[in-house]
Amino acid sequence: MHYPPLIKGTFIKRLNRFVAQCEIKGEVVNVHVPNTSRLTELQIEGTTVYVAPTDNPNRKTKYTLIHMEKKGVLINIDSQSPNQIVYEALKDNPALIGLTEPFKELKREAVFDRSRFDLYYETASGLKGFIEVKGVTYEEDEIAYFPGAPTTRGVKHLEQLIKAHYEGHNAHMIYCIQVPYVKRLDIYRSMDPNYYGAYLKAKEAGVNIHAFVCSVSEEVVQLEREVPHL
Repeated sequence: MHYPPLIKGTFIKRLNRFVAQCEIKGEVVNVHVPNTSRLTELQIEGTTVYVAPTDNPNRKTKYTLIHMEKKGVLINIDSQSPNQIVYEALKDNPALIGLTEPFKELKREAVFDRSRFDLYYETASGLKGFIEVKGVTYEEDEIAYFPGAPTTRGVKHLEQLIKAHYEGHNAHMIYCIQVPYVKRLDIYRSMDPNYYGAYLKAKEAGVNIHAFVCSVSEEVVQLEREVPHL
């Protein structure tokens, strides 16, 4: 995924779920935070950030927060990016999720039962599959944890993936880790015990679980490698 040229700044504080205060070009301004996770380990006053300007005159904020630095490394915190990152990686390499043939179709936002999944595919031989993508930004001791906040929607997606699997579809959960130096993925069970339980049920039922780490530069974020997971 490519971003337009970004602007470097300094984090001051988060005002609410969607707005943070940063110093950009010597001016203290409010910026949009495109991530509802708590991000407490990143939101330290003085942290280097990178923001994208907007030319939308109806926006209350002139910038969107894209990256934050941690340990001298860029962390992509844009919750809109994982779907695009995964789509770009999969369209030319279906083997990433264990497929041995090319896609006949790979499309975004497919409805199944009571849910809307991020991706849907069909292959020439007739395989059909649903893919849900989750971005992961919380890391501790080189282990990524999901979810970063309680998520009833995430639980529902796992339950619906189980149903899709039982109805004969391929079902995939992809965790797109936006922290480049992570070595494995775990489920943040104390943050959301219900999600942890749903994850174990999905794994036992046969839902395909994948965890990929991204490389992150100022203007390019892309899948780099698969890592072990719970």
